[in-house]
Amino acid sequence: MAREAEAIDQPGAALLFAVGCAAWAAKTGVRHSFQQALSPGSGTAPEVSAMSLQSFGQGRAVTLICAVAATVLGLAYLGLAGAPGAMITMNLAALVAGLVLTLPFQGRDPLDRPLAGILAVLIGASLLLTAAFGDEASGARRWIIIGGLSIQPSLVLLPLLVVGFARCRTVLTGLGVLLAAVALALQPDRAMAGALVAGLAATLIVTRDRTSLVCLAVAAASFAVALVRPDVVPPTPFVDRVFQTAFSTSLWAGSAVWIGALLLVVPAILGVVRDPKHREAHAAFGAVWAVIIIAAIVADYPAPLVAYGGSAIIGYVLAAIGLPRAWRLSSRGAAAAGGSSSASAGPQARMDSALLQGPGPVPGVL
Repeated sequence: MAREAEAIDQPGAALLFAVGCAAWAAKTGVRHSFQQALSPGSGTAPEVSAMSLQSFGQGRAVTLICAVAATVLGLAYLGLAGAPGAMITMNLAALVAGLVLTLPFQGRDPLDRPLAGILAVLIGASLLLTAAFGDEASGARRWIIIGGLSIQPSLVLLPLLVVGFARCRTVLTGLGVLLAAVALALQPDRAMAGALVAGLAATLIVTRDRTSLVCLAVAAASFAVALVRPDVVPPTPFVDRVFQTAFSTSLWAGSAVWIGALLLVVPAILGVVRDPKHREAHAAFGAVWAVIIIAAIVADYPAPLVAYGGSAIIGYVLAAIGLPRAWRLSSRGAAAAGGSSSASAGPQARMDSALLQGPGPVPGVL
């Protein structure tokens, strides 16, 4: 792909070609994951089904695929919209940094007790410190400056906090959520306060426990406070109003932005369908990012991953670390999958399965 892109004379055409190749690779991986998620017993033999669960049933892996694809589509938008090259470089660097952060957790779960509670309190305290001592712009304190870079801690840390609370609802994780809710009201940050409410509401719908109810009530009150406080931060080019203006750049730019945004909620949909045992975590993850996207559509808030801004890119990847490593069928779903695998061992069943699934990915091609 690199040699073919270099052979194209026009930079715009070369960029579109590279993005198209990356999007095709991501689409192939996500399509296969969809097939495995929606057809758990469609393997041609028990060992194939087991392989599929191990290779393509990884909740984190699918999320990271979508993160890479959405970021690449965002780079395409920035290039087509004429953004400075430094913005493209920073987004790419943020993606690489986020992926590097996942390496220590490939074989472990960072949200095991009691680490989940300690991490939640640290995140809540960090957001409170940002509200008190962070960089101020137009009356809002949402950012910190590190090495000359402006970082929004709520975008980096809040999605992980919500996923951690959904998976491990203890006194400590609840305390972390309460600290974060107060911090978002003080900053103020309507978009992230709304995302917190959405994530907790999704958790409560699935779990129906008292801890989630108490945290949701406090988060809703904090969201109300954020709504009544003035929030007049001016929009930033290539960061805010991206959804409203992308199609005015070109059809390709608009399509890249909207497709990239839709990819962000794909892991949550797959997780809810595929992993009933951790449905609350997947639902919370999807609700948080859906509200962040909606806020960027209806108001002047950053468009996650598909616009300039490394905070959302790192935040999405960190939230992926908090998701379960592998999707797990419920006992009923596992029994159904086992029965389907046994039934599909016959020649006719294998033929029917092949006809339904269509041609698979070409071996050896990414």
